Amino acid sequence: GQVRDAESRLKEALQLDPNNLHAHRTMAVIYYDLGAIEQCESHLLQVAAGDPNDYRALRLLGLMSKEFENYADAVPRYQECLLRNPPKE
Repeated sequence: GQVRDAESRLKEALQLDPNNLHAHRTMAVIYYDLGAIEQCESHLLQVAAGDPNDYRALRLLGLMSKEFENYADAVPRYQECLLRNPPKE
């Protein structure tokens, strides 16, 4: 269907430009929706590493880690998320 077509096109885009953060972010969304958590996590880590101002990827990584009771990963991911986007006082 359309999701698999989008996945295929994004894979092609990433072959041409492995640092395309928009493609990585979109792939993460697709894999999250498909329940392919390891693939989702891999693309979110690429986004987090590629854009030091992006806190959203880390927030989702923290949430996913918490959902799977992987608190050892959840805590540092949430901490880095807050460092990148501190609460407004």
